[in-house]
Amino acid sequence: MKASDGRFRHFMVAAGCRAGTDAILITDLAANGRPGLLPIDEAVYRFKAAKDGMAGTDCLLLARCDHSVDDDFEEFVERCNRYLEAGADMICPLELNRSKKYGSKTAAAKKVGEHVKATFWYPNLKEGETAAEVAELQQYGYKFVGIHYAFRAAMLAMLDAGRHVFESRTNDYISTAHDHTGYKFYYSPMAAFFRGGEWVDRESQYVANPDEALATRLQKHFTGPTDKF
Repeated sequence: MKASDGRFRHFMVAAGCRAGTDAILITDLAANGRPGLLPIDEAVYRFKAAKDGMAGTDCLLLARCDHSVDDDFEEFVERCNRYLEAGADMICPLELNRSKKYGSKTAAAKKVGEHVKATFWYPNLKEGETAAEVAELQQYGYKFVGIHYAFRAAMLAMLDAGRHVFESRTNDYISTAHDHTGYKFYYSPMAAFFRGGEWVDRESQYVANPDEALATRLQKHFTGPTDKF
């Protein structure tokens, strides 16, 4: 890892923490899209840089270990423990849910928990797997479960809406889709941003005429009484 990589992560993490981020995930993958993992010592520097960037905040450092639990278990354990020593608050053993060597994810989680004393993040629910099924892993330190859906769901929704719009040559589908999803808003980014009025109230404190505040004007244009979230 070059020094610039550590400085970059330090300052980017610091900015995220001070913006109110609750936790930041850092991996031990090789830098700049190269295949494989960083050597352990270089990965430790990366996590130390991130942790130093969190100084003075409540933000948590989630260290993702991409080393397979099925391949060279001793190195996997060393990586996790070194990352904890570097300041990681949680460990995400990325390949745990793909483990085949120990017979089941429960057996793999138990073995990991015996050698790494940490709070764990179960990497992701596979298709057909439910959160209730991994609840038994709590006894081995797994307190969180990753459910990766937002990016895929956003793409599916955009493709679905786009197909209807192009087929009908109207924009009517967007309005009717709101009704059967349970969400209704004119312009989602602005409606979500301004709902509740907190941002508008804050900005209004720093202008001579509250009605002329940018947030006030945008709220009137992009939000309405029929909005539903």
